[in-house]
Amino acid sequence: MPYILRDHWFILWLFLGLLISTTPNLRADRILLPNIAGPSATIFTPAEEQRIGRIFMRSIREKLPIIKDPIFSSYINNIGIQLANKSDTQIRNFYFFIIEEPDINAFAGPAGNIGINAGLILTTENESELAAVLAHEISHVTQNHITRSFEDASNMTIPAIALLFAAIALGAATNANAGIAAVAGVQAAALQRQINFTRHHEKEADAIGIKILAEAGFDPYAMPGFFGRISKNSRLYANNAPEFLQTHPVNSKRIAEALGRAGTYPYRQRLDSLDYFLIRAALRERSFKSPTQAVKHFRTTIRTKRYRHKVAEHYGYARALFRNRKFNQARKIIQSLLKNTPTNILYIILAANIDAENKHPKRALQTLAQALQLFPSNAALASAYARLSLAHGQPQQAAKYLDQVLAKNHQEPSLYNLRAQVAFATGQRADAYLFLAKASLLGGQLEKAVQQLGSALRTERFSAYAEVRLRARLKELKYELKAIKQAKKRVGL
Repeated sequence: MPYILRDHWFILWLFLGLLISTTPNLRADRILLPNIAGPSATIFTPAEEQRIGRIFMRSIREKLPIIKDPIFSSYINNIGIQLANKSDTQIRNFYFFIIEEPDINAFAGPAGNIGINAGLILTTENESELAAVLAHEISHVTQNHITRSFEDASNMTIPAIALLFAAIALGAATNANAGIAAVAGVQAAALQRQINFTRHHEKEADAIGIKILAEAGFDPYAMPGFFGRISKNSRLYANNAPEFLQTHPVNSKRIAEALGRAGTYPYRQRLDSLDYFLIRAALRERSFKSPTQAVKHFRTTIRTKRYRHKVAEHYGYARALFRNRKFNQARKIIQSLLKNTPTNILYIILAANIDAENKHPKRALQTLAQALQLFPSNAALASAYARLSLAHGQPQQAAKYLDQVLAKNHQEPSLYNLRAQVAFATGQRADAYLFLAKASLLGGQLEKAVQQLGSALRTERFSAYAEVRLRARLKELKYELKAIKQAKKRVGL
């Protein structure tokens, strides 16, 4: 029997329960920011900060090249949440994302949204160094360093605050001037000076971050080690030091203090996960615009043995060959890797993609279906299966696997877009519009979300209760859209 939604309750739960908070009142839309009473004080209620975080992420997704492939988002969120669970915070919805930018930087946004550039990940030498950067950014969130930067701001609406944060994050991810130039006027520049973390903030984030690292089982020395190395290398940049060093000032005293603090924890040697090296290899392969250049790079590093991890380098080579449409060569390599690690999800997905492009779709779908029996809620597998099943006219099972993933409150627009395609393919038009509205909302396209929610209401009659709630949400979206447009005018966007 085809997998179909019964009475729309699953999608209604996703859309209504996770869409947006209750209709904002005057306090939530325009607040007078008080002076900060102390280092642990916060100037926003939890509901206000969540609203800022939602608007922030919509703007970030609209402006920055966030990597959408679930293999990357799954990895960075797995390691990030592992660290966040060791932090002393009530925030339980941290969200981590990778930006396809070569610059060395990471940033913490409101409500636990943390971005990291691909260039920084490629600069790390081991998984503990990557964890150190994430733990440091988590600490900026838990200590309210971000929201406390608004102590001198006054009479700003929450959408305006969120958009200013997003403009500054844009500058952090690309280069300092680009984000500030996105805001006409001096407001963002003044806020940038406030957000550039003080030495006290950095010392505090180091101390707490090192504690998080140690308690999560990573090497606490990785934090002073990584910061010290990029600081030492910064002399090569002359006046163009990495943005990370500009927003996170590093000096010898800070590194010495971090080393001393790391020394208070017992030495622990940690083996890096295979997925860390595979993700680095995949990011390296993506960094080449030309697939021919990527193939040449990996062929050279393998021949000269200039790599950190032999298996990962061959995985990167297989990805490059696949992108260069050398399917038989790519399949030979990935099948060899699968013999040693048959349940590795990254290998399985690449093997299936190779077979699908090499005119073996049945074998590709069978490979993914078998893997989903082992990992039924894996976003990357469900996404790959859905794409292939849609391409080959077999969307029914894809709905089941995607719904298991979405039930975990995923924030990836691409998953909701896929689910919408599956709904259209199975004749569930109203559900499809609701999924599209959710994807548009997460992706920062509020006007599209309003249109798609309206289309859902016009397409099918819902129960009286569901229709009332959907129309209330439509009203909220229109309110939010109006507030954001007003905020953009106010801050000069």
